[in-house]
Amino acid sequence: MPQTYKKPELPGHATVNTVVPKDLRAQELGPKTMVTCINRGSEPYIDKCDGRDYVVPPGLFEVEYEVADHFRLRSVVPGSRDPVSGAQDTFIAILGLDPPEKCVPFNQDEEAAFSASVEAIDRAVIEEEQGTKAVVVPTSRARARSAGQGHRRPQTQVQVNESQEAAPEGAAPAIGGDAARAGRGEDV
Repeated sequence: MPQTYKKPELPGHATVNTVVPKDLRAQELGPKTMVTCINRGSEPYIDKCDGRDYVVPPGLFEVEYEVADHFRLRSVVPGSRDPVSGAQDTFIAILGLDPPEKCVPFNQDEEAAFSASVEAIDRAVIEEEQGTKAVVVPTSRARARSAGQGHRRPQTQVQVNESQEAAPEGAAPAIGGDAARAGRGEDV
């Protein structure tokens, strides 16, 4: 049976140094390479990768590169995505790979601005380009105004009676339909 290892809890002020050979300046970056990252927000980042649940506390953490890259791509800061260029800001950054200015925690003012945004897209860019202001419409109101959604399905009533006979207006197979013709061996 293989032996397992669980990292012990360390006191808050303890730092752990990674020891590598003296001549190794950099390590080849692969999916399983451990990288140091930062959760730039003040709340834990919760996500799933390869069917496993992760809870990333605010601040520095270490994880495999493939997991860190997955988190970085999915942790879009609300209101930061430029719809033209596709550039966006993220809560998760990888130290040593992302620019240094993207590896610092957000301040309270920045987080307040993020929480006011309802989507990832930066609407200011669109409004500036089109010269119009976007209006947030509740989905229930939008659904009621969209084509075909304003009317509800008519109420259907089912009545039970004593008869065991089929209703005279019940569905009967089509006599001249394609299915009937094909059943008789005709080419359709």
